Amino acid sequence: MVFTSDNKYACFNTGLITSNLEEIFAFFEEYKNPKSGFTTPYCFKAFLKKSDNNILKHFSHNIPDIANFFDRPELLIFNPKCELIPDIDHIIKDNISRFPSHLQTTDHAELRRQLTGSIDEVKIRVKTNYKIAVPQYYDGKIQLLLPLCLTSGSPNPDLALVVHRLNDKTYTARTCLTLKMAYNNARLIVKPQSNWLKP
Repeated sequence: MVFTSDNKYACFNTGLITSNLEEIFAFFEEYKNPKSGFTTPYCFKAFLKKSDNNILKHFSHNIPDIANFFDRPELLIFNPKCELIPDIDHIIKDNISRFPSHLQTTDHAELRRQLTGSIDEVKIRVKTNYKIAVPQYYDGKIQLLLPLCLTSGSPNPDLALVVHRLNDKTYTARTCLTLKMAYNNARLIVKPQSNWLKP
């Protein structure tokens, strides 16, 4: 977020572009008559392209760039030479409500077998196609999302396994997300291009 010198206006780069590839900014104006106890000092006015007069008039000296979520681009791609070690018990115990409803009442030993099998399968798949791993930005870190197919015969994944890199040789996974949660987190960086993660 960038502010004018008098703090009357603010804007940020949305990371989106127009059909003519022009950057789009969210433009805000300071409330002229703020209500008592109202803590938000700005109101949203419009989404404006970079060449819009309001952007040029107020921010031409300080146009904000797209948010930078990473300094190490290699973190965005799954390294097939690394080992992936999941904490299966933790994933089930803390995330059972995220599993498909028909699996939430499954015996934990059976669910553990299904989850282990699904993770073993996706380990092989991501080693042969790195694009399966979708980056997300969470809690100040880059993580990777991998599709978990738990429902037999279904062409679509049920969950996204959250993988983060411990060191140059090891990934770990301690949680999973619903596909909606995964899409929202991944969208913070860029619209996911992998065909398994869709809105």
